[in-house]
Amino acid sequence: MEKSKKKTIIIIVAVVITLIIAVWLIWSYTPLIKGIIATNMYGTETCDANPRNRQTDEVHYPIPLAGLEIRICPICNRQEWVNGAEHPKMCTECGNLTGRCKQCGKLLKKDK
Repeated sequence: MEKSKKKTIIIIVAVVITLIIAVWLIWSYTPLIKGIIATNMYGTETCDANPRNRQTDEVHYPIPLAGLEIRICPICNRQEWVNGAEHPKMCTECGNLTGRCKQCGKLLKKDK
């Protein structure tokens, strides 16, 4: 009877430790996983958005509308409220984590 209790406790402790390690790994590698998904979806080109071209660049600077819409991020499936004229490729968090433009999905140029 005593041996079976010890085995049960050892198994429970092992399962809890395994779950803690699995959650930590998923949490640690989330930006890497999202980056891989974004690269597969949008490629490795860099974004060439220019604030001076606001009148001609409808992707990055759409004409504002009064309504808001819910968009679902294709990377993390999170819902985000956006301007009705915008058609972002990903949510703000995924854009920040992966270093990509949320409007076009291309890589942002790094400051030197």
